[in-house]
Amino acid sequence: MINLSIIIPIYNAENYLMDCLNSIKNQINQNIEVILINDGSTDKSLEILDIFFKTLTPEEINNFTLINKKNSGVSHTRNKGIKISKGDYITFIDSDDFISPEYIKKIFHAIYKNPDLIQINAYCIFENSPSKNYILNTHNLNGLHTLNNELKGLIFNENSWFSWIRIFKRELFNNILFPEKISHFEDAYIIAEIINNSKYIYMISDCLYNYRIINSSATRTKDFKTKEKLLLSSEKIIEKLIILYSKNIIFGIPLIHFFNIYINETKKYKQDLKKENWGKFSARIDNLKIPPKIIKNNNERFLVYFLKFGLFGHYLAKKLSKFIK
Repeated sequence: MINLSIIIPIYNAENYLMDCLNSIKNQINQNIEVILINDGSTDKSLEILDIFFKTLTPEEINNFTLINKKNSGVSHTRNKGIKISKGDYITFIDSDDFISPEYIKKIFHAIYKNPDLIQINAYCIFENSPSKNYILNTHNLNGLHTLNNELKGLIFNENSWFSWIRIFKRELFNNILFPEKISHFEDAYIIAEIINNSKYIYMISDCLYNYRIINSSATRTKDFKTKEKLLLSSEKIIEKLIILYSKNIIFGIPLIHFFNIYINETKKYKQDLKKENWGKFSARIDNLKIPPKIIKNNNERFLVYFLKFGLFGHYLAKKLSKFIK
């Protein structure tokens, strides 16, 4: 019986892959499958995988599945892993990250409580600036909780949409998969909806995941083509959140968050686009009548109040939130 499927997309992770794999191998058990999907790596990732498999005992090899495919992006890779997985629960680990020695033990303790979701905290590691390392503390709760709107509001206001801080009951993916046509915010595109569809969540306040922040990652590059893709991805997620808002006002929290990101990134990318991009969504969002009180972030809460003021409202919200600080 497979209780947990761990899906690891791999793309050019030669510098970190062995650390990732060993952190899992050291606590593997017969109720876990690890699905390794090489997404067309062009570095030495395949060689490292070969070396790793040679270190496994015959019993350990049964826990690992390796798939090689042409490069098609992280969403396609995760979806492929979901489709072939056999576990009652599914989680995702990035190939340049690694897990705590207590990860499996504490996740299995939570699984036995039969929640829809499990959420953990993480330690964020800056590759070239260790002094900046910090704890991604998304909550201070422990144990099983009902996912009412109050708790959803607390989770949504953290705006930590990473898939790797969550373990999902596999049924949650029956009608939802990662978006394969956007290049940014793939996790946020589905996880807000998954949380809303869940009834029970098991919270673990410990940092069980180690997330490497690499300066060359797609979300940090200043390349104009990447920025353009980021804006297009933002538009897709804003459109989806506008639709989801009709199901639950709690979606107003990520909607304003990503609209704010969208305008900020537009200003960085092309100043002459800022008025046009503001006009694409501001009136539609204003017409939703999002209750400002549900939004914890001052800047984003003030933005709700000032949507009618055009781009000056965006400027005013930012200045007022800085003044209050």
